[in-house]
Amino acid sequence: MSEYLADDRLDISKYVLDVGIYTRRIRARILYNHLLVAGTSIEHIRALIESGKIIKIVDHANYNPRVIEWMTDNLHVNAIAPEQYADAFISALANPKRLWDTAFHTHIPEKCRHLLYALFFGSQYGENIDDLRRAY
Repeated sequence: MSEYLADDRLDISKYVLDVGIYTRRIRARILYNHLLVAGTSIEHIRALIESGKIIKIVDHANYNPRVIEWMTDNLHVNAIAPEQYADAFISALANPKRLWDTAFHTHIPEKCRHLLYALFFGSQYGENIDDLRRAY
C-alpha cells in the first residue's frame, strides 16, 4: 500500500471518485481520440462511420473508456473484418465480460480478487472493517 494512503490523516473512505458520468460530447471525444491515437485502420473507421452506429456506441448504457480502448486497440481490431467492426463494437459494450474476465483473472493478484469478492458480497452500503476482515 502506498505510504500516502497509509497516512492516518487521510481517511480515503470519505472520498468517492465517480468516473462513470460522461456527457455525450466527452464520450464522443474519447472515442475519437482512441480511434486516432490507436492508429485504427482507415477501413475500420470508414466502416464505423458508414454503419451509422457511432451514436449507438457513444450513447450505449455500458459505455466505458476501457471498452473503447480495447475496441480500438490494433491487436484486437485487426482480428475483426471492417464490415463487422460496428456490430462487434456494440457487442463488446453490451457484454464486456471477455475484457473484464481477462483483466480480473490475469492482472489482479489472487489475494486482491478474494478481497473484491468479500467487498462484493458485503453490505451494499459499505462494509465494517472487522466484518470485512472475517469475510476475507
